[in-house]
Amino acid sequence: MKNIMFILVFLFYINCDLFFRSNKQDFVKTSNSIEAKNQDEIQDRKNTIILTTLEWQPYIGQDLPNYGYVYQIVKKIYEQKSYKVVIKFYPWARTMQLAASGEIDGYFPEYYNEDLKKDFYFSDPYPGGPAGFYGRKDINYKFKTQYDMKDFHALTSYRIGIVRGYTNTKYFDSANYLQKEETTDDLSNLKKLYYNRVQLIFIDPNVANYLIRTYLIKQYPDFFEKTYFITPELEYKFLYVCISRKSPYAQKKLQDFNAGLKELKQTGELNKLLRENHFNEKGIWNPSL
Repeated sequence: MKNIMFILVFLFYINCDLFFRSNKQDFVKTSNSIEAKNQDEIQDRKNTIILTTLEWQPYIGQDLPNYGYVYQIVKKIYEQKSYKVVIKFYPWARTMQLAASGEIDGYFPEYYNEDLKKDFYFSDPYPGGPAGFYGRKDINYKFKTQYDMKDFHALTSYRIGIVRGYTNTKYFDSANYLQKEETTDDLSNLKKLYYNRVQLIFIDPNVANYLIRTYLIKQYPDFFEKTYFITPELEYKFLYVCISRKSPYAQKKLQDFNAGLKELKQTGELNKLLRENHFNEKGIWNPSL
């Protein structure tokens, strides 16, 4: 009986030893594969540019031909610099959150904003468009706009629609005395303006023109009759790619974009992309072009 027990105990220890040896080997293999995977990912981050963007027609959008000219510019530049290009569409707040954390390399398009430079490197500028106020024709506004407008005290009696997270102009954004109402997107602001829930909205007229023609004119045939872009615009807004300071190889990716953008301008390819996407040389979108 004792001999049988001894044999059973001996076999148990042998099996345990074999079991742990086998799993130790499996663990080593797994660890090595994870390490290899991480190394691959690091290598990918060097040769891949991962960016987020938003629906912002007519500049960029998933329903535009080839996603719009801003998408085409960024993709073409990085592909010509031998990057694998990954561009994902997200709501704006999520776009900036991912970029600021360094989970991705950056985002676009952005207006220039000194406050963002603590988290991002700004690329060289590429063509954008005008920006200012859309208003209602039945309101006799007690102010006149001007380019690079700094004082907005004449607008204190109006509710003004803005998009959450957007950069507008330096002086308008710092005017804390105004009645600003945030919403999630430009389309919502246009509807609020139509129903007089706000009396002004800050918007790019190219964006307004596109949204009204594409989404609103069927439901509101008199939209253009009731609303208009107040001229002159407050600014002409160039556009930028923002690269996160936390992104690996951030400086290299920024330099490559700037070099590629310069090449597109020199070859005339940039102006060609503008024309193909219905923008004139002044940055005005016209679907009949």
